[in-house]
Amino acid sequence: MSQQYPQQQPGWVPPQPPKKMSTGLKFALGCGIPTLLGLLVLGGCAVFVGEVADEVDKDLKREQKSSEAENKRAGEEDVKITACGIGDDGFGGQELKVKLQVTNNGKDRASYLVEGEVTDQDGNQITTIDAFAKDLNHGKSKTENNVAFATGEDLKGATKVTCKILNVDRTAVL
Repeated sequence: MSQQYPQQQPGWVPPQPPKKMSTGLKFALGCGIPTLLGLLVLGGCAVFVGEVADEVDKDLKREQKSSEAENKRAGEEDVKITACGIGDDGFGGQELKVKLQVTNNGKDRASYLVEGEVTDQDGNQITTIDAFAKDLNHGKSKTENNVAFATGEDLKGATKVTCKILNVDRTAVL
């Protein structure tokens, strides 16, 4: 007995195994396209972050100009020197008598950092003025006593002193 095999039909081609993808194509599809998409996303994020940073920078510059203007106004209107002179220290020596009146003329509660100088009759600096008035409500005032210190040696030869405010840093308190 012989075995019979079905006859092949004319034009019949046996199935071919699928062609294998080249390594380069696999790499391009597996790594290249996701990398390209990632770069596009990062580029978009970089542009977005750059625009946000520019806006923040503009806001900070506007706020800084506003703050500088407010500090200038505060230096001219809110801080006054109420005493500036040389007096007897009660022990036979001399001492500085320097006082400030700080009034919050701004619209918000604020603290004030005041810097200045005390000079003698020849314009030589004797010492600095340093004062801090904390948490003043709108319209309220505070007297700052003894805001400049000098030793008897510092005052030696001084017959007259001049006090000058150099800088006022007004900070709104929330």
